[in-house]
Amino acid sequence: QAGACVVINKDAEINNLVLDNITFVGDGNKNSYGITGQNSTASIIVKNCNFSILGYAIQTLSGGGYGSLIVEECTFDNIKSWAIMPQYGYNGDLTINDCTFKNSGGGLVKTGAFNGTFTFTNNTITNCTGHDGKDTKWFEVNASAATKVINGNTKDGVAWTPGEANGLK
Repeated sequence: QAGACVVINKDAEINNLVLDNITFVGDGNKNSYGITGQNSTASIIVKNCNFSILGYAIQTLSGGGYGSLIVEECTFDNIKSWAIMPQYGYNGDLTINDCTFKNSGGGLVKTGAFNGTFTFTNNTITNCTGHDGKDTKWFEVNASAATKVINGNTKDGVAWTPGEANGLK
């Protein structure tokens, strides 16, 4: 993937990949990526990382995903398109805990329909607008109702729980 810092190869033999305490800085181009790729058997853990001035911080390639993706205690600052975007075809568990999203004009999280568990807890969102400037397009998650764990989040200092109006399906 052009403009990517880390690319996960679909054929790599990865059981558990941990990316810890890494800073990913882009040039502000919407086609710049922090982490991208696909590997349906890989378990990816991203923790204590900083993502800034990127088009996409974490993205999987369309039609694929990871066995699981856990994002914890990361900061997403000035993201242009989507902070976390497991595309259509993603079927692993997706966990986003204790992260900070700030000063971004892109969306927070976007997924197609997937069967894994979606966990979104204790995240702080400050001064963020929706994808392409539309607040209704900044959180588009299509996870089965029985597999969602969402609580403890704040947006601009107020408790926030995403619902259907925000794009949670």
